[in-house]
This record gives sequence, structure tokens and C-alpha cells, in this order.
Amino acid sequence: MELQRASNTQIKYLLGLKLKKNRLKYGRFVAEGDKVVKDIIRDNHLVIRNLYLMDSWLAEWNKLEIRSRFPVTIISAEAMQKVSSLKTSSAVLIECDIPSPVLVDGAKRVVFLDRINNPGNLGTILRCCDWFGVEQLILSPESADLYNPKTVQACMGSLGRIPIYYATAGQMATLRPAFRNFYAVLDAAPVQSLVDLKEWMLCIGSESHGLSQETLSLPGTKVSIPKMTNSSIDSLNAAVAAGILISQFVEIS
Repeated sequence: MELQRASNTQIKYLLGLKLKKNRLKYGRFVAEGDKVVKDIIRDNHLVIRNLYLMDSWLAEWNKLEIRSRFPVTIISAEAMQKVSSLKTSSAVLIECDIPSPVLVDGAKRVVFLDRINNPGNLGTILRCCDWFGVEQLILSPESADLYNPKTVQACMGSLGRIPIYYATAGQMATLRPAFRNFYAVLDAAPVQSLVDLKEWMLCIGSESHGLSQETLSLPGTKVSIPKMTNSSIDSLNAAVAAGILISQFVEIS
């Protein structure tokens, strides 16, 4: 099969997708790197619009034995370096549709992220949710862009596997009025003290600002991660805390 070469128009378009306004305009984002791209192709959870690869990745492409699901375009090393968001560009990137928000009816394991504005933390938390079988991830409007290149890279292929929805804490109270809400804070009962959790929504804020007052004003239970008495640190990174808490909640469920 003869593959097309990337045009200047395509390269300019890919450059534009680095900006949030263009991702919103076109409803597309890109993901880079060998493993990330292979995961997205294998899982088939996202709508793939184009695969851009350098000549050096053709052998890997041939191993995948996929020919008709989406277009494939050859891109030069120089152009790839321009459109890449990595310090050292990879040999392949994939262009996908941004999935529509989905609120899962009946989801029992839900994580609500309140103003997680660090793209790397957001991507890592999504990956933790994927690992531990969270059924729904909800983001507050002030959270980082899920399709920011840094977020996408931190997700490592988990994008598309977990339904995403956007809502404020107040909207969540209306959407799930009977749900058991749990709030991650620094000073509260240890998460290990919880028992018999059949369904839950774990609310996590940023390391610097914590949960918003709007979130904390809603009915729920505050929980914390106990630290050793000889520890002198003030807080945990939001993604680290999320991984620990989600693990504990899943174990109790």
C-alpha cells in the first residue's frame, strides 16, 4: 500500500492542536509515542482520524497488521519535531476525536476531581482510575484540560477507557443526590476505618488548594491518609494521594 506524505496544511493543523482553542474548535487531539499509540489502536475505544509516522516506524506499523480502519500518513523527522510536544519527538503520533462527555447511570465507583489544574497530575490520576477499575471520572470546570499534551502523555494510553463527565460540585449533588460522598482532606478519620462501601464518590482536590468550599459544603464524610509520626511533610502530591485512596476504597468495596 502506497502511503501519502504529510502536506504543509496537515503539519500546520497538527501544530494548531497544541492549543486548547483549536482542540475545542476541531474536536480533536493528538497522542504521541510508541506505547501510547499502540494502546489506542489495540483498545479501539477512541475514534482515530489519522496516524502520522516516520519512515523508521513503518516496520512497527506492518507488525500491527491493520490496514483499513484509518488513514496513515508519512511525516518527516523535521516536521515531527515541529508538531511534537515532547522534548525528543517520537516516531509516531495519532490524531483522535475528543470523546463526548458521558454520565454513566449506575456507576458505583466514581472519582470527582475538584480543580486539579496540573496536567501531569490529572493524567496520572486517570491512569490510576483505569488501573483500579473506577467506573466514572468527573472533572470540575476548573480542572486542567484532559487533552492537553502533558495530560495525554501522563495518561499513557488510558484515555478513552473511562467515561468522563464535567460538572461542578453543586451539579453533582443534583445528579447523584443519594450518593455517598467522601472528601479527601488532611485531618480526618483514616481511610482504613471505613467499612462496607458498596458505592462511593471520592472527591479529590489539588495539593495546593485542596477541595473547594462548594464541594465541602455538601453532605459527605471526610477521610485522610494517616502519616507516620516521624514524618514532617505537609501534604502528598495529588496524584499520589489519589492512587492510595482509590486503592483503599476499591479494597473496601
